[in-house]
Amino acid sequence: MGESIHFSAWQEDDPAPEICPLCQEASPIFKYQVVPALGADTAQDLQGYCCLRCGQQLLATLEAVTLARWAAQSPGLRPKKTPE
Repeated sequence: MGESIHFSAWQEDDPAPEICPLCQEASPIFKYQVVPALGADTAQDLQGYCCLRCGQQLLATLEAVTLARWAAQSPGLRPKKTPE
């Protein structure tokens, strides 16, 4: 299995920070966990809290890594561009 990102809404009793630790600008609304691929060099999960914008950036990074891997594995395969 490849890398994955899991999001959940944080609960009031979670020790969430008042400001997103990734951008230092907005209030966090998600609890996230980035799980590396099985057998990856990175052995530990990354987890924390993030705002909406940073959550979108985490997903965009996963998308870019996945598309790059697909392109390297199958040079003739071009994924369809999703509408924005």
